[in-house]
Amino acid sequence: MLFDFSRLRGRIVERFGSCERFAAAMGRSKVWLSVRLSNAVQWRAEEIREAAEILEIPVEEIPSFFLVQKF
Repeated sequence: MLFDFSRLRGRIVERFGSCERFAAAMGRSKVWLSVRLSNAVQWRAEEIREAAEILEIPVEEIPSFFLVQKF
């Protein structure tokens, strides 16, 4: 299953200006983020929780950022 992370990408740019800065805030590399945003590697639950916290995404909105199926 593939997911549409366009809303997540928008939030990342809105809050951090770039994916690279967001990855650094997560303590991860740009490649780590890139493979997740391109659906090559799935997000783990703990990564989603951490990203949502850093991006100030309310718990009830997490599905609209991380679980939108791509058709």
